[in-house]
Amino acid sequence: IGNPDSVNNYEYMFQGSFFEQTLEALVEQKFLVEINVEMSDLASMDSVMYRFRSTHEQAVINGLMLNDQKQRTHFEVAFYYQSTHGRESGETPSDSDDVSGSLSTDITIIPTRNWQLFHITALHYDLAGAHLPALLQYYESSVQLASLGMRGGAHGRLLSAYLMLEKILHEATALDIYVDETTKQRQTVASQMVRIIGNKDLSDLLKGITKEHLRNVFDGDILALKTTLSMLTKFGQSVGTIEQEGYKFGSELYLQAILLVLLVLDDDAFANLTSNLDSFLKETNIREVKHSGIPEVDKNKGFDSDTLDSDHFSSEDFDLDDLAISFPAFSGLLTFYRDSPIGANQVQETFLANLFVAVTQEADEMIHVLRTKCILSHLYLKHGNIRKALEECEGIKDIYDHDAYSLQLVNTYGMDWSLLCVGTMASTYLFRGQFTAAQRLVDFLTEQMHVIDEFASSTKVMSRGTVSSYYLRLFDLPRAYEMSSGIAATQYGYFFKEHGTLQEKLASKE
Repeated sequence: IGNPDSVNNYEYMFQGSFFEQTLEALVEQKFLVEINVEMSDLASMDSVMYRFRSTHEQAVINGLMLNDQKQRTHFEVAFYYQSTHGRESGETPSDSDDVSGSLSTDITIIPTRNWQLFHITALHYDLAGAHLPALLQYYESSVQLASLGMRGGAHGRLLSAYLMLEKILHEATALDIYVDETTKQRQTVASQMVRIIGNKDLSDLLKGITKEHLRNVFDGDILALKTTLSMLTKFGQSVGTIEQEGYKFGSELYLQAILLVLLVLDDDAFANLTSNLDSFLKETNIREVKHSGIPEVDKNKGFDSDTLDSDHFSSEDFDLDDLAISFPAFSGLLTFYRDSPIGANQVQETFLANLFVAVTQEADEMIHVLRTKCILSHLYLKHGNIRKALEECEGIKDIYDHDAYSLQLVNTYGMDWSLLCVGTMASTYLFRGQFTAAQRLVDFLTEQMHVIDEFASSTKVMSRGTVSSYYLRLFDLPRAYEMSSGIAATQYGYFFKEHGTLQEKLASKE
């Protein structure tokens, strides 16, 4: 609980100065029991944990509390846990911290692993009805778990974060706020664009949501919205690789991310976007947003979103000025349209691909150029323009540098799509009878197998399947088996795992 000389936040929270005496009395009366916890779960040996001796008594006592009391208690606990995050990672608390003493004397059950601490904090915020901070803490827990390679745990935390977002958006739909004509026009155009991409109406949860609604439910904190967009794209990637028929729900997540981006995008950037898509907007009867109809942006505000924190922001500056955060949503949705039986039509794919090209023009980074080229190459291939598809792929191979781009592509887009595109084009050359060109790309892929990170994504195992299939077609079983060996045992449930497993079995036969 804490040393007598330290500031005990639980005393403040329960508005009493006899908290420890009360605990002792509860133990004597056999309501509570002190429990031993493994050292790995404690911040130090000075910490103490208690639990109710009877779960029935716990339920009765909890039931006697008013909901407001419960939520306030959970919020105070969550806020206190959150204040320990920096010190848990070795950072020095600021002078503004309203707690003192070492970690071991301030709190009783702080876990030693960051993902646990973020998760516990999120749970308490969730129970307190504080959905936005709960979302942020669940997401941070998923990031920590993903960095440890614990994909299942990370997936579960992303799901919890998404459920918080649903509650936030439900709150937004219930708001009765003033929305000016410019904001309404933005909402109309953005919604129509997403309807074209998804080939269906928006869900009831998203209908009528405007920038002003989002500003309100996110408390004007654009960084919180950016984190939410990252959560949506990461969850979409996770759903697509882990869940059965994950492309269905994954596509919904990506569409939500794209809509939110279009709603809060900086006015000038949105005007540039619609200008670059002028011909497509007219073809699909989407009302064009003229630049003259958008308020001028004050260039002298001195606002820098990268240095913004949740305790210091202006609610007036609720503009997304960095489109890169949305790129994984465009990329992921295009991948689902191309590789899954989702049934997207050519209008959907073409409009989405050109929208993706338009947004990447706002960023001058090579990984986005590579990803866009991959998208275009596969789109050309799907619609029969083989020459252009191969041309784009050769450009990817010329630009590609593993050390410079591979992990960046994985972290941003979920996989090293450059290598997957090269693999697809190797197969294309093979079926066209261009064996020399195919072998050149296969040799390139084989070389990359020695350096690519096997645990960062499923890129390596998918590439192994591609190379193995090439050698199977040439009846070179020893090389095919060497490449396919172990595919069935991998944890990745990617689209073509069954194909890779079949190759492994075929290659092992004499």
